[in-house]
Amino acid sequence: MGAYSSAYFNGADFVELDLQITKDGHVVTNHDPCLKDTTNIESYLWLFGDRKSNYIFPPYENYYPNDYLINDFTLEELKILRRKMRYNTRNQYFNNDYTILTLEETIEMLLSWNEHFPRKDIGQKVGLYIETKMYNFYKNSRGYDFADVLFNILKKYDIETVAKANAKLPIIVECFEIESL
Repeated sequence: MGAYSSAYFNGADFVELDLQITKDGHVVTNHDPCLKDTTNIESYLWLFGDRKSNYIFPPYENYYPNDYLINDFTLEELKILRRKMRYNTRNQYFNNDYTILTLEETIEMLLSWNEHFPRKDIGQKVGLYIETKMYNFYKNSRGYDFADVLFNILKKYDIETVAKANAKLPIIVECFEIESL
């Protein structure tokens, strides 16, 4: 939330977010599929330590040693955790202040900001630049079709077509796995 509000109020045309899917089917904003580098999960080893494992994700063979897969957690469990900045060379001031957001929370936040704090300098509403991550992993290993899951969320907010989204909340969707698009 801190990064998204900073982007919005400092002049971004779009707020960029990457998406992952929880064990109970919620879509959350997180670049990586795992939690160790971006949350305080290791403060909860007594609760979640048994879920630590090693993960390799094709096609790029990204390796996450001794980490915790988002898809092994429910949304309720993830909401216990707090975000942290993964890079020591960047500002650590907001560590432990924010939780992982759902896509729905992010959409509602942007809709509210566009309504209450409209950006008059860009001639449109500030939009969402969405990247769905690991489409084939979620579909083949976990049974979630990310394209369908995303479409249903956008439909819930009446922004599932280009025309509707442009009028209400502009959206760009990106995925490096072409079948998802």
